[in-house]
Amino acid sequence: YFCSEGKGMRIIIIRPKFSHPPVPPPDTPLGALYVLSALRNEGHFVSFCDSNNQELPDLEKFDVVGFTMLPFARKQAFGLIKEIKNKYPEKKVILGGTFPSSVPLQLLEEYPIDAIVMGEGEETTRELLNCWENGESIDSVKGIATKKLGVHPKRELLKMDELPRPAWDLINFDWYKMQFAQAHPSWIINGVEFGKARYTGISASRGCPGRCYFCNTPKHWQYRYRWMSGFVLGREVEYLYNHYNIQLFSFNDDCFPVNPQQLNEFCDYLKKSNIHIAWKCDTRADVLNKEMIQKMKESGCFMIALGVESGSEKIIKNIKKGINLEKTKEVIKLINEAGIVSYALLMVGNIGETEETIQETKKWMLDAQPQIYSFVCGVMITPDTELCEYCEKINYLNPDYWVKEEDGLPYFLAENNYEKLTQFSTILNTIPKRL
Repeated sequence: YFCSEGKGMRIIIIRPKFSHPPVPPPDTPLGALYVLSALRNEGHFVSFCDSNNQELPDLEKFDVVGFTMLPFARKQAFGLIKEIKNKYPEKKVILGGTFPSSVPLQLLEEYPIDAIVMGEGEETTRELLNCWENGESIDSVKGIATKKLGVHPKRELLKMDELPRPAWDLINFDWYKMQFAQAHPSWIINGVEFGKARYTGISASRGCPGRCYFCNTPKHWQYRYRWMSGFVLGREVEYLYNHYNIQLFSFNDDCFPVNPQQLNEFCDYLKKSNIHIAWKCDTRADVLNKEMIQKMKESGCFMIALGVESGSEKIIKNIKKGINLEKTKEVIKLINEAGIVSYALLMVGNIGETEETIQETKKWMLDAQPQIYSFVCGVMITPDTELCEYCEKINYLNPDYWVKEEDGLPYFLAENNYEKLTQFSTILNTIPKRL
């Protein structure tokens, strides 16, 4: 196990198992690594366990057990919370991540949790542990939720350049793989051999400029989009490159890049440092232009995934995507011309989906010609989203779903059953892929 000594409290953060397909494979646990770094800087003993790659250690030696939770992987955590409190009632149990932040009061009512860290976790968790270490009340700690006092006031968000360096030494980078690189091991981009390169996810921003009705990210980050300066981002990539031989990167931001200045500084830093990496990102078409795409290509970007969701103007409006489909076509053309893989991300089954809207999506895709695409057959409902609120309003979803001791996410099947969605998917599967 990867851990470091300290004089303060002993804390372990556990990532529960991803046991319910279809889910993406576990990627670099950036949120937990940032929080653990902040705690270590404060003098606490920190440890991390990824249940997808490790057996749980003996939890008796820890004062605080934390869980970083996603809504589709919660069963193991719920079971462990009850087990820990039954066996070690004096131990503190805390939760963090977008899922606990979305339904804190329900979780506190159902499980013996001492505190839920709401939103950004570095300062909140640090202050929380310091109070417990010093025997002080946590009632004044901002950014948490407790059963006694409910949801506390929000904490002011940090500046991205002031974040601590993630505790990279607490993980084994070989645990995490880039699926695209595994599928194309013979590719060589910017001197990086996909079949041999070490990989990590990385973050350059927090939040998203979008307001899609199926996503709770904007609310989690207080409807603000913040980014790290290109210089600090470049320095972090250089550190990973030199200390861990990382050459393959995925920006796991909800939307990167957005800011042209940040991108220019980052690409210039890589060029001056003579660092040769390959990287990919997810973003929105409405934030890109020809100059940015060219900069990305020159710095090693090999794939840009665009959240298109649908080629139907009706669906784009229904889901509050806020993109211009004609502009998106133009951006895909620019990406293709730059020699970068254009990847369209689609959804099947949003509110208002019909065979007509699916045919509109097919026509749009044939015109736009992204090199590759993928889609989800059925829209997964996540808590604290407009879609979730709508489903609860029409009595399609029981609010108690989120505290059940099980994994997975419910699908929006209120308008089209799974058989119908499969028929829609068959239509989209006739679209050719160009890679």
